[in-house]
Amino acid sequence: MKEIKITSPAKINLHLQVLKKRRDGFHDIASAMQLIDLSDEMSFEFSSEGIELMEKPFPIENNLIMKAANILQKITNTNQGIKIKLKKKIPMQKGLGGGSSNAATTLVVLNKIWKTNLNKKQLLKIGAEIGSDVPFFIHGQSAWVKGRGEIIEYIDLESKNFIDFDR
Repeated sequence: MKEIKITSPAKINLHLQVLKKRRDGFHDIASAMQLIDLSDEMSFEFSSEGIELMEKPFPIENNLIMKAANILQKITNTNQGIKIKLKKKIPMQKGLGGGSSNAATTLVVLNKIWKTNLNKKQLLKIGAEIGSDVPFFIHGQSAWVKGRGEIIEYIDLESKNFIDFDR
């Protein structure tokens, strides 16, 4: 198998309302999320040597990519391996969801490469175990997100020109 290269996009919260604290320690939210053009670069190549992650420009502690790959491997009972390369461009800890996007990208790509045949609903459930924003990135388009991040409703955020320059 050849190397698969893919981008892993960032997001912005156009609206974020933090609601009541949940029994699980998280908060319920209501948020309008939009994907943006800023993205990390990822590549995946089949390997028989387990799961390997190479990160540039530096290693990331507790990387969600490894968590996603390990969980998918365990849940699907596959013994296949993968070499994953990450070129980080999304600034960390700025609310842009880079780590969650990387985890979602990993789940979706490995589901195809490993031929585990999980459907979107199953991937969303796994994503929610990894992080609150992961299901949004699996969803892959603008959305109204509620609960801890697991309730996702599509919204159309078509851009509009507020000034008509053709008048």
